[in-house]
Amino acid sequence: GSVCTNGASEPTKCKAGTFAIAGSSKCTPSPPGSFVDKTGSTSAKPCPAGTWSGKGAAACTNCEPGTISTVGSSACTQCPAGSIADRAGLSACTKCPPGSFANKKGSKECTKCPAGYFSSTLNSIECTPSPAGYFINGVGSTSYNPCPVGTWSGLGSSACTACIPGSFSSSAGSSSCRRCSPGTFANSNGSSECKPCPPGRYSGHSGASLCELCNAGSWSRSGALSCRLCPKGHFSPAGSRHCIQCSGALLQIGRAPLAARCAPWQRG
Repeated sequence: GSVCTNGASEPTKCKAGTFAIAGSSKCTPSPPGSFVDKTGSTSAKPCPAGTWSGKGAAACTNCEPGTISTVGSSACTQCPAGSIADRAGLSACTKCPPGSFANKKGSKECTKCPAGYFSSTLNSIECTPSPAGYFINGVGSTSYNPCPVGTWSGLGSSACTACIPGSFSSSAGSSSCRRCSPGTFANSNGSSECKPCPPGRYSGHSGASLCELCNAGSWSRSGALSCRLCPKGHFSPAGSRHCIQCSGALLQIGRAPLAARCAPWQRG
């Protein structure tokens, strides 16, 4: 731990950060990854895990957050993406738990998955969007939920959207709404099914939010795509489910679909 120099009356102790073995003529700096904390030392000690040192160190330095080291390190290593070191002086990285991620090396903390995204495994470098037909309405999720009937969603949704009038979704987890077929309608948001047009009304196109009234002189059954004309000798008001036969002394006035009433018989 001491050296003898020419003309010296007594050995000189090596200072901290250096050492000397017996018979040495000079002190040797501690190598990188080690330290000498006392004067007069005969050897260097390795830096403990979580620290590092350069050449000639009297003490080791803690690794910064986001980095780690093993015993005897001359430098610290960044934690890989998907893991973190949340404080100084750590010897190992911690994997991000499900529901979070770290997308770059040297991270100090994991980030929770935002709404609409999830991670179900350890060590995630990114979160996955919820599939179409599903949603995630909070942060830090590990799974996703199906949209209820009457709603739909696209990829990475934080909420489901109600089907608009004239459309429906009949099963949970729908990625789109279906248009009501001709003869049916849905008159409110969030419908799980379309209803058949009631008697006296009709819908001749898809996506109807309401059914149209049959004109006077015509009629329809439930679920009609169009109205039927009353036959000669019959009449009907608008919105009728059947035609009414004119009585003996009455005559249908006008031609269907305008025959809404009968009039007294008139001789020609």
